[in-house]
Amino acid sequence: MPETAVDDLGRLAPERPELAAWLVAHDLEPTDPPTAAGFLLVTGQRARYHALDPDHALLRAAFTGGGPARQGGLLAGVAAAGLDPAVVAGGGLGSGPLWELPAADAAAAVARFGAWRPAAAAAAALFDRLAAADPAALAATVAALPEPYDIPLLESPIDVAFSPDGERLAFDGGDGRRDRLVDVDADTGRVLSRYRRDYRGYTLTARTGFFPSSPRMLVHYGDAVVGIDRLGLSRYERGQHVALHSGAQFCGVVRLGAGFVALRIDGLLIFGDPRRVTSRSVAAQTAFGGAPGRWIAASPDGEHIAAASQKTLVVLDGRRRRLLARPAGGSGYGGVALAEPGYLVALADGRLIRWRIDGDRLEAVAETAAPHSENLDVVDGTGLLVARESGPRYYDATSLEPVAPAAIEDASIQVYPRHAAGRFAFVTRRAEEPRYGLRVLPSRADHLARRPLRELTPADAGRLDAAAREAPSGRRELYELLRDCARLRFATEVALGDGPVAADDDIEIGGGA
Repeated sequence: MPETAVDDLGRLAPERPELAAWLVAHDLEPTDPPTAAGFLLVTGQRARYHALDPDHALLRAAFTGGGPARQGGLLAGVAAAGLDPAVVAGGGLGSGPLWELPAADAAAAVARFGAWRPAAAAAAALFDRLAAADPAALAATVAALPEPYDIPLLESPIDVAFSPDGERLAFDGGDGRRDRLVDVDADTGRVLSRYRRDYRGYTLTARTGFFPSSPRMLVHYGDAVVGIDRLGLSRYERGQHVALHSGAQFCGVVRLGAGFVALRIDGLLIFGDPRRVTSRSVAAQTAFGGAPGRWIAASPDGEHIAAASQKTLVVLDGRRRRLLARPAGGSGYGGVALAEPGYLVALADGRLIRWRIDGDRLEAVAETAAPHSENLDVVDGTGLLVARESGPRYYDATSLEPVAPAAIEDASIQVYPRHAAGRFAFVTRRAEEPRYGLRVLPSRADHLARRPLRELTPADAGRLDAAAREAPSGRRELYELLRDCARLRFATEVALGDGPVAADDDIEIGGGA
């Protein structure tokens, strides 16, 4: 029998006693060292086991690599051999096998130990917390969590927008027809609504022309979507398409509190909510002096609005009063972003500049070169900025340092990543047909539920706590367990010096396998 086949059977031996007996009867033995160690132990060949694995490191590796059934068989072998369960649970808090397992598997493994606890107080606390969870309920919850998926598209949408709770996702076009708006269930990709739109008269190229001058074309409110089309500004809701503001072309619309602010090409600012337009402002229009508007941004707290043409930046306060107008030098502006309250970042003359908004003046606090970047935007709620070079380029919104968030670091991204409730969506160009795909990632909390506990970072404790407060029963218990494991891990590892410790402000973005 091939060695690989024997190894595969040997991995099953701890949970299948009849299979273990069959292998022994036919003088077959695994060659993979961790598998062989577990096989020798559960088949009672203790002298050979101790010779192969005197420090039990191979047995710990076999335990870590197995599911609950295999771990149970190995623990039975440990008990039959009169060994302390610490031989498979051993190691420091950060390096022990439990940290190599996802939360549900770790809880199931701890249940196999019964009342036994490690001698170290920190490790015993981890055992106690995992033992308090219900492994079967955790496994059922994890199985029902959303997974990453792709929606194949014939062409790239112009924009993608999440609802605030991350449960719905809207995008325009993608099915070969630019005149459609599609609203889907973000967990599954199931189409909830399709709407007719009319883009006739607009230039719709991938990187040039009218639309790409501002990345923001849609705002999703959950029960309705506000978007830009040939008619002007429209609401899409329950299968109906209703014009909110007609007869003008727009270059961007962004969320402003419970409503929106939109920038017309002629510089007029339009304010409203999903039901109606509520007011207008000429504050940017007069400052632009006839130059076309290009970019619009609003701060998360709604206290500031920024609008820009290529040559002029205008800042308004939350009462829609103009605070300042700032001309650009050199090649002009290439986008504006309001990622955090009280601060503005602009791409200006080949540089990223972060200003503190101080009444009617801007105080520069950080600056970095970005000579090849264009169309600056913010990745909502992440502390990240994004601009386009050959592909998307990401910057920390505070330090302006370039960063590479793994989940969204993809040169094939065509539409900037959108983020809500801890999850991401973005459009990528594919090598095969159909040529594009809308990639939707689960939240960081859901991503961590399927990953080894060692991937928890200090910042995850806060994220998981917030997720638990908003989650239904089942998910709440899972997120609370992950949160508590993160707190235990980093409350002790700093003192023990065991394992890598990330900074409190680490950028750790979830999604994917």
